[in-house]
Amino acid sequence: MINWKECVNKSAGNERVEDIQSYLTIDMPVYKAPIDEFYVEVKKIVMYSSNIQMLEENEFLGPLLYVGIISKTENYIREILTECIKICPICKRETANRSVSFGSMMWQRSGEFEKGIFENISFSDSSAIKKELKNSLKVDINKNELLSELLDEFDKLCQMRHAIVHSSRVLAGKNAIQLNIPPSIDKLSIRVGYAQLQECASICTACVMTFNLKLFEVMGHRWAIDWRRLTDFWDEEKEDEYFSKIWDIFSSVIDRNEADLAEMTKAECINAIKIEYQLD
Repeated sequence: MINWKECVNKSAGNERVEDIQSYLTIDMPVYKAPIDEFYVEVKKIVMYSSNIQMLEENEFLGPLLYVGIISKTENYIREILTECIKICPICKRETANRSVSFGSMMWQRSGEFEKGIFENISFSDSSAIKKELKNSLKVDINKNELLSELLDEFDKLCQMRHAIVHSSRVLAGKNAIQLNIPPSIDKLSIRVGYAQLQECASICTACVMTFNLKLFEVMGHRWAIDWRRLTDFWDEEKEDEYFSKIWDIFSSVIDRNEADLAEMTKAECINAIKIEYQLD
């Protein structure tokens, strides 16, 4: 007769990960501006979600795609903050005393040690993002700015993401309160269909676009004013080189190919900034 301790479900074998390398793939190092990397990856997800019938027949699929969009947004934020630290002496000064785990230093063989600063930080809520902007980049977000409003909307998406990832779509009390959802005797679950995926992608894209413009403006101002005051850093003969780094990080090849943005070249942008800040 079977032991009572084993009567409620079948017994399992000793399963294990046979080859961790089979889970890994090498990404070819072709540089894209963080915003273009975001555009490309989110477009793939949105195209996949266009099959409405498939979403309706597989209720697990929508939430997984939803999580993917949030993940791409978080990754953009992590990447753009890292790039700013690489080029901006003010950001370097702000992060000079930050701790980086030894494991991160050993792993980042490509030399991107700056990423280690954010290894234990989640960018899945607006307060954490605003805090890190201030602590790492010395950038404040005004409550009346569009970016602040979009980050608050992104925060709502992240509250629902938490339910998808951590409780199989069941909405927890903490997340419900953050979303101002009234108490209910019924179990509430997150439902993600075509319309919700489109809305999620639109909010995240708007957030990334506004984030990118905000930091580009900040770095443009620093290039024109603040960096020039750092006499140990600034070299007049390298001013175009310094700006080129900013341009490469923030300039979207995708947007500039598809809009009137291409009317202003990098050289024209430099001249426009010099005129605005009355630089000779």
